[in-house]
Amino acid sequence: MIDGKDLLAQRYKIEGKLGGNAVGKTYAALDTVKNIKVAVKEIVTPQAAGVYKALHKYAPLDGIVSVLDYFEESNAAYAVMEYVEGVTIEDYLLKSGGKFKVDRIKNLLSPVLSSLVKLQSEGISHGNISADNLVFTNDGKLKLIGFGRTKGMISDKAKAYAPLEFFNESDNADNEAADVYSIAAFIYRCITGNIPQEALARRDGDKCGKPSELGAEIDENSEAALLMGMNVEANKRMRKIAAFYRAFYNVPAPQVELRANPLLKDVSAKVPDMPQMEAAQSTAESITQEKSQEKVKKKGSKLLIVFFIIGVIIAIALGAITIKLALNYVGEGKLTSGKESDENSGDGNEDGANANDDSDGSDDADNDTREGNSIDDLMAEGHYEEAIQAILDEGLDESEGAENLQKAIDELYSQCINETNALAKEGNFDTAFAIVDERMQYFADIAAKTSYVENTYENDLNEQRNQLVLSCAEYMSNKAKSCANNADENGMLEALDILSQYISEEELEQKRVECYTNLVLVTMTNMSSSNESAADIRQYIDDNLSKAGNNCRLIEFWDYYDDIYYKGLGRDRMKVTSIRVSASGYILPDSNVRVLAYSDINGLTQYEVYFALYEIYARHNRIFGDSQLSAHFGKYAWYNADVSPENFDEGVLSDIEKQNINIILQYQRDMGYR
Repeated sequence: MIDGKDLLAQRYKIEGKLGGNAVGKTYAALDTVKNIKVAVKEIVTPQAAGVYKALHKYAPLDGIVSVLDYFEESNAAYAVMEYVEGVTIEDYLLKSGGKFKVDRIKNLLSPVLSSLVKLQSEGISHGNISADNLVFTNDGKLKLIGFGRTKGMISDKAKAYAPLEFFNESDNADNEAADVYSIAAFIYRCITGNIPQEALARRDGDKCGKPSELGAEIDENSEAALLMGMNVEANKRMRKIAAFYRAFYNVPAPQVELRANPLLKDVSAKVPDMPQMEAAQSTAESITQEKSQEKVKKKGSKLLIVFFIIGVIIAIALGAITIKLALNYVGEGKLTSGKESDENSGDGNEDGANANDDSDGSDDADNDTREGNSIDDLMAEGHYEEAIQAILDEGLDESEGAENLQKAIDELYSQCINETNALAKEGNFDTAFAIVDERMQYFADIAAKTSYVENTYENDLNEQRNQLVLSCAEYMSNKAKSCANNADENGMLEALDILSQYISEEELEQKRVECYTNLVLVTMTNMSSSNESAADIRQYIDDNLSKAGNNCRLIEFWDYYDDIYYKGLGRDRMKVTSIRVSASGYILPDSNVRVLAYSDINGLTQYEVYFALYEIYARHNRIFGDSQLSAHFGKYAWYNADVSPENFDEGVLSDIEKQNINIILQYQRDMGYR
């Protein structure tokens, strides 16, 4: 613990406290080596230590606070981060008019979301996104700070952006879906000027109005995506930032490359002085000493060079063990719990910690082991990207590098096809699209750096992407149907939302009508099996009838349950009257060629209106369950009852007929008949 220390790792001079939260305190410090101001996070949980170690593996990402250093000392872990100059978005909004235009927040937030997409693909989530953890920097950009949370502990500033599952002390929250909620709530805050109602309160009575109703100029698709992202129930919102980005921006999430931190090796020499780490310190110091001696004696003796190489190999092997020991130490939770701060996080230079730990140091050890391998060795071992990088680094000409370079690209292309096909079978299309796009850009970058790449597979990868689009459309179409058949409306709508990106509006509407028809039939059946009242079933059908395209089966079921309702009251649902028809036998002779007006219907009795509605379907020879309908239409030569309700295709109805069905239904509602 810091406990009065003013110098950490013999490098970072503590200058004052910035703030703190449940996962640790943050201090302003001076990096005495680089002579720059930094923020030092003292971490008190093993989970947080794991995520900062993981973040430190990567070079700086746009819109994300950079972890410059990570070390352990005196029974605590420390993350050294860039010192972010600026003000929190919350403070900025309070001083500058209260809100942003939608396009501006989209532009500001895009780099942040793109980086989060990539971090989520590596198992790293934020867990504490709020308007106080997004800083509007002095150069006019957004920077996300404050990674992490502690279960059951939410600061007052973060409550408006915390999903419902975070309010449960024993929550098993999906941090990725939680980040979606927090991002959506943050955008809502920025474009409406209103701090969102807390999720706990929204569960009992949602008062968050639509952004468009609160003055925000936002398109329907973006608003629908935002409201889905803010859904209180975790299983009814997007699971990934990538899915939210695609829906909110209506484009695939940009691809971000996670590059290794070029300063990562510097950390190996700064090991903690805890007893369990003494061997690590000894190993690191011996490596440093041997390398220093070699630089001095390199020109003096070939024999010493041989000894040096052997020594480095041994030291690297020991170094891999050291890294494993260090991570085991953290993974076993031996970091002290520390004293939890009662201060709120997010003061513009504060950073939190994430609860994931996906870093075991093995990648770094493996890379170190391969440093001495030749390009041929790397190719033989299947390390194609490393081989490509070696070819580029060594500046090999066409005669030396072309064969291996193209072979490596060929192999990576094959891997890409196999991997994305497998992902498509699993339904993981977000990742599959990302891999194809990333690989296409990677090959193009290689070609730009050399003059002898023969095939970058641009056309082939475009074709693979097109195949993935077709597969995704089919998969989501089947998923929507499956969800409808299982009475899962939210799952159905989510699948249809994704499907909307790949098919035409007309096709999408057909799918939606089909799915809603099945959904209502299944739900109606379930309600009946549960002995719900005829009035409730009738109301449910009517509420969803238009979404199902005024499907005739559902209209028939409505009339069936309406009849049951009135029988329960001991009354007839309508008075039976004579039915006046034209010479051709139609109640409304031109209902198939002319859009009706209320004046065409006003003179009819309730009984006649009932038959006039089904007359439109009878024109297409549909069979009816009501014997009165069958008896009436059977009198006329134009009616040939040969299409069962299950086989009747609503697509045979003309647009005029569909309009007239809707007009008659509305007339019945207005008259109190329905």
